[in-house]
Amino acid sequence: MKFSEIIGDGDKSTQLKLSGLDSIDLKLLEALDKNSRTSYAELAKIVGLSRDGVKYRMIRLEKRKVILDFNLNVNLRSLGLSRVLLNISFISLDDELSERFELFVREFATELFKTAGDYDYVVLLAIRNNEHLNSFIQQIKAQFPDKIRSIGVVPVVD
Repeated sequence: MKFSEIIGDGDKSTQLKLSGLDSIDLKLLEALDKNSRTSYAELAKIVGLSRDGVKYRMIRLEKRKVILDFNLNVNLRSLGLSRVLLNISFISLDDELSERFELFVREFATELFKTAGDYDYVVLLAIRNNEHLNSFIQQIKAQFPDKIRSIGVVPVVD
C-alpha cells in the first residue's frame, strides 16, 4: 500500500497537525514513496524548496523517526528464495528475553514484528528450501531452550 493511500482523502490538515508535519513534509513523503532514490535536487523542484531546505527536512524527518529507512525491494524468487512467516510464542516474555531475541533474529530476518495476541513475534524470513527453514528454527530453539512455547510456519504466497 502506498503512503498516499494510507493517509487517505480525509482531513489531511488535521492528520498533519496531530503528527507535527506540514504540507511540504507530506509532499516529500509522497515523492519518496513513489521513488525513494529521488535526489535532493529533484525533491526541491517537487516541493518548491532549495536543495538545502529539503536536506534539512529529510534529516529532521529521520531524527523524528518519521522516516525509518530506505529499503531495497528485491525479487526474492529471482534469487531462488521463498518467504515464510514464523509465528513465535514464548512461555514467558520479559524485556531482557525480548531484547535478546530481537538481536538474535535480526541477523536472519527480513522483517520482525512484536505483536499482541496469540503470538509474541512474527518473523519474515527469506529461505532457500525447507532444510534452510528447519536449520533456522533449530537455531532459535537452541538459543532459547525452555523459553519457546510454539513456532508456527506460514508460507507467503506472492
